Amino acid sequence: MEVSTILYSLCYFIAALILLFIARFIYDLATPYAIRDQLTTNSSTAVGIVLAGYLGGFISVIAGVFTGGPAPEPPSVFRFIHELPSVLLYASMGMAALVIAGWVNDKFILHRFSITRELIDHSNIGVANVLAGSFVGSGLIIAGGISGSFSAASFGLAFVLGQVGLVAFSMVYRRLTKHDEMGQLSKYKNSAVGIAWSGNLVAYSLILSTGLARMNPFGTESLLNQMQIFSFYALSGIILLPLARELVDRFFIPGMRLRDQIVGQQNVGVGLIKATLAISVAIMIVWSF
Repeated sequence: MEVSTILYSLCYFIAALILLFIARFIYDLATPYAIRDQLTTNSSTAVGIVLAGYLGGFISVIAGVFTGGPAPEPPSVFRFIHELPSVLLYASMGMAALVIAGWVNDKFILHRFSITRELIDHSNIGVANVLAGSFVGSGLIIAGGISGSFSAASFGLAFVLGQVGLVAFSMVYRRLTKHDEMGQLSKYKNSAVGIAWSGNLVAYSLILSTGLARMNPFGTESLLNQMQIFSFYALSGIILLPLARELVDRFFIPGMRLRDQIVGQQNVGVGLIKATLAISVAIMIVWSF
C-alpha cells in the first residue's frame, strides 16, 4: 500500500473519530436527561443501551458518507482536503437526520408511553432495546440515502421514504404478532420481546437501506424507476420477513415455539435468536436481489 493511500485513510479515520465525539455531544443536547449522570451516578443500563444504539446508527451514517460517490482521482491528503467540505455537509445532514429519526421513532413506533419515564424511572431494558434497534435501523436508512443521493434534496426524499417505511413495518410487525408488544414492554419489562423487535427493525432497515442506495445511483435513473426500485425492496421485506419469522417460530427448534419462550418465559436467549435470524433473512434478501 502506498504512503499516500495510508495518509488518505488515516485522515478519514481521524475525521470519523472527531465526528463520533460531536455526535455524542449532539445526542446529549437532544435528550432531556444528562447522559453522564445516568451512566455514572445511576449506572443506568437502559440509557447505555440506547446510547450504544445511537452511536451504532451514527457509525452507519458515517459509512454511508465515506463510501458515497465515485473516486475522481487517486487517494491522497489533497484529495481528502478536496472532499472534506462535502463530507462535513453530508455528515451534518446525517447527524441531524438521526436526531429527527429518534424523535419520529419515539412518537410513532413506541407511542403508547413516555420513553423518558421508561428509561429513567423504570430502567426498562426492553424499551431500551427497541430504541437502540430503531437508531441502528435509522442509521442504516440514512446511510443508504446518502450513498444513493446526488444532492441534499434527493437525500431528504430518501430519508423520508425510509423512515415512513420503517414506521409502517413496525405497525405491521405489531399487528402480526400474537401478543401485545407494547404491553409486554411497559407492564412486564420483557427484554426478550424488545430484543426480537429490535432485530426486526434492524433487519428491515437493512433491506430499505439497500433499496435506497440502489434507487438513485448519482442521478442516472428517472424518478419513476427510483420509486420502483425502492418499492420492490420495501415490499419484499414487509412480506418476506414476517413469513420467515412465522416459519422460524414454528419449525426452527422442533418441539418448541419461540414465541412462547419470549412471551411466557421472557427468554432473552430466544429473543436474541429471533433477532439474529431476522437480520440473517434480511441479508439473504439483500444478497438475492
